[in-house]
Amino acid sequence: MNSPTTARELEALFSGPVCCVELSGQGDESLLFPQEADAIRTAVARRRQEFASGRTCARTALSHLGVRRGPIPIGTDRAPMWPAGALGSISHTGDYCVAVAGLTEDWSGLGIDAEIVAEVSPDLWRTVLCPSEIETLKAFGPAQGRRLAAVIFSAKEAFFKCQFPAARRWLDFTDVDVVPGDGDFVLRVRPEFAHPLAPNSASGRFILKDGLVITAVGVRNSC
Repeated sequence: MNSPTTARELEALFSGPVCCVELSGQGDESLLFPQEADAIRTAVARRRQEFASGRTCARTALSHLGVRRGPIPIGTDRAPMWPAGALGSISHTGDYCVAVAGLTEDWSGLGIDAEIVAEVSPDLWRTVLCPSEIETLKAFGPAQGRRLAAVIFSAKEAFFKCQFPAARRWLDFTDVDVVPGDGDFVLRVRPEFAHPLAPNSASGRFILKDGLVITAVGVRNSC
């Protein structure tokens, strides 16, 4: 079984101090704290392994920030409950998992997402992309269009995780518009879905590697 490793290239996607940890392969359920294991006891084997990978990556990232090792429970809203003074985000796709963690003195929101590019197929576009985003993709060839569609989809997932601590709500994919650039993107919540306490626009960065797109969004703490 592979060990979690610090991902410096992913840390560089953020504009401030974070720790990113990634892991390929199955997670070790024996490393879960009892309350974590109890929360997924009835889940299928793959879900338990993904959960174990995510908690292993998140705990490793937190430890590099000086946060004491402990459980990361599932909240009533199904989001991870991060330790006091810390926050972060977890993503897994296929056999790959990544987590980012930071301190609340630096950040009010962090989001990271990984997607297999080939799985964001055109038959999904009308579900996860806005009409304007689909029009943008038409200007590119099929291969580039598929990559950019995956970037847009992943950027929305990363942003949803980033804004959740403040908004305590999940957005729909068509509530948000994303404009991808060369290694970066800008994102805007449509005015009718804006939240007074949450970020309603953001910029982020992405990287393509090994058939994956990994996107990152962070909102710095203004306090």
